[in-house]
Amino acid sequence: MLAAATLVVLLVQNLNPGSSNAALVVPSPVPAGLAHGRSLGEATAPVKLDEWEDFQCPYCDMYTEQIEPHLISQYVTTGKLEITYHDFSFIGSASDAAAVAARCAGEQGQFWAYMEYLFANQGTENGGWANRSLFDSIAKRLGLDQAKFDQCLGDPSVLNAVRAETNQGRSLGIQGTPTLFINGKQYSGGLDLNSISSAIDTALQAAPSGKPATSASPAVSGGAASSPSPSAS
Repeated sequence: MLAAATLVVLLVQNLNPGSSNAALVVPSPVPAGLAHGRSLGEATAPVKLDEWEDFQCPYCDMYTEQIEPHLISQYVTTGKLEITYHDFSFIGSASDAAAVAARCAGEQGQFWAYMEYLFANQGTENGGWANRSLFDSIAKRLGLDQAKFDQCLGDPSVLNAVRAETNQGRSLGIQGTPTLFINGKQYSGGLDLNSISSAIDTALQAAPSGKPATSASPAVSGGAASSPSPSAS
């Protein structure tokens, strides 16, 4: 069995060695001052949205690029919603590698921006797009300290954290991505902007006035998730 450190190198540093990437697709910028760790929005927001995603999942890309910007402008910037990203890395080793790279960007305060870049530059599942060349290109664009980024990529504890969170998702009944928990209630399958907005509005009405949700931690509800096909409307 490979040592953990060696496995990290294989997953991240030598993933599709020698492959190249086209010019980066630049995502829409996240409003300044909202991102903290892997969360976006005010910690005092009355509604908490926990999103579980895989960086190779095309439906996650659709959700992130087409639906989430509307949630940010309508709910996050107004202090009503806090979004937290969680890894559910199940499609392949490239999913793990991308998740590790995003977490390493997060160590320099750039998780959310890096996450947006990964989805904006997503290719086909297990198609070789999630490679070291792309990871370094995004790191350079965001002005990350390359030495610290490299050191983090080789840290086996980061990969272990990705896999531990994926296992946590499985314990919650998650089977596909994206899966959302809105104030602890699970939503998946056929998600679109209207259905998500309606769920957030319902949670806002139920939340005590002026008080944040008691916990951002999702709880099992609604049964097991399926692989949804979200589309913005």
